[in-house]
Amino acid sequence: MRESTWLRAGLLSLCLTCGVPLGSTAQAQPAPSDRAAYDAAFKAMITDPGDLQKAFAFVELAIKVGDLEGAVAALERMLIIAPNLPRVRLELGVLYYRLGSYQVARRYVTDVLALPDVPPTVRTRAEAFLAEIDRQINPHKFSGSLLWGFRYQSNANAAPTGGTVRFGGIDAQLDRQSTSRKDWNAFIIGTFQHLWDFGTQGGEALDTQGTLYVARQFKATDVNLLYASLSSGPRLWLLPSALPQVSIRPYAALDYVILGSSTEYVAPGLGVNIDKKWASVSAGFVAELRRRDYHNSATRPFNDFRTGWEKFGRLSADWQVLPWLSLGATAGIGRFDANKPFETYNEWLLGVGLIATMGRPSWAPDEQISLALSVARLWDNYAEPDPTIDPNTTRRDREWRLSATLQVPVAERLAVIVQGARNSRSSTLPNFAYVNYIAMVGMTWRF
Repeated sequence: MRESTWLRAGLLSLCLTCGVPLGSTAQAQPAPSDRAAYDAAFKAMITDPGDLQKAFAFVELAIKVGDLEGAVAALERMLIIAPNLPRVRLELGVLYYRLGSYQVARRYVTDVLALPDVPPTVRTRAEAFLAEIDRQINPHKFSGSLLWGFRYQSNANAAPTGGTVRFGGIDAQLDRQSTSRKDWNAFIIGTFQHLWDFGTQGGEALDTQGTLYVARQFKATDVNLLYASLSSGPRLWLLPSALPQVSIRPYAALDYVILGSSTEYVAPGLGVNIDKKWASVSAGFVAELRRRDYHNSATRPFNDFRTGWEKFGRLSADWQVLPWLSLGATAGIGRFDANKPFETYNEWLLGVGLIATMGRPSWAPDEQISLALSVARLWDNYAEPDPTIDPNTTRRDREWRLSATLQVPVAERLAVIVQGARNSRSSTLPNFAYVNYIAMVGMTWRF
């Protein structure tokens, strides 16, 4: 089993398609009909500023088209006319929260709770929102997700599908114990992010992120997997006036992998992440340098042949095309320099995907049913032939990864996940060609 340069990217992709939040604040552009209605409502409100019904209509449309400042101004004018409207004060708190003005938002919400005869539904919402504001004001913010379930694989050990391998340039047939094995596993993926806000005006923070993936096979226990990754570094905003919504995060990182029952490798490293956000598009660039130290074991006595330096860069973008449809694309390049030249390789990656939302279920009105489709193509070119396999043939791998993921909420922040996937690799050496069909069912919880 060869760990790809894109192992971390693959796990991240699985998390993303299974409902882990990206942290993007990109908004879809308002429809022309909404914009026209917004303009008409603004004219009607200006013509008759004392009519609260017209003001409410404008506020609703202003929020819909993304003019939060305009909605705030209209609600504050309403409070001058009618100062004892708890719903207006609560909506002002919500809008200031969305604008990032948490202290102002807190003042409006506490004002609501201090008013006499507040309707029970408004009071309940205000109390819940006050707790959320206090969480945001706290300099320490913790968020993440858990995904757990069962996965079926038609080729759990990634064995050559044809049953043919080559040694010393001669083809041979594998025995039945070494061919592909169908198997189920139980797995759990946990991701978390901790932000320590420095309290500066620019919003700089120490950003710590982690991933833990554990899979236990029912039969093929030699490919049980534990993958742990941790990275930490300051999130800084570059030239906020000249380059708005551009952040940079230099970080230190550490990966640790157990395959079967033995340590596979440890990989400390350094990296940098740059993000840029527009109205409906967000883009990110990641570059890393790591030292992968492989450990020998009874089943992999020459594992240290693969010890070496890993370098990669990856560019990704997400575009909110329609309110219900987003598109994503990823391109990357990596190189791994191993102790042995036949374990040294270059890798290229191209991937595209889409996420379509299909409405909000009545039992979880704040959540969305979604369908995610993705396809990725990988190219791996090795530096030299491996003399133990074929001294005259250099390994060249070509891989397709296809997946479809359906997410159906069952409650707030809790959803059922169903996924089908197909991974296939062709190679100049039969030892590394395989096909694997995957089916997964699980649940995800965001916190």
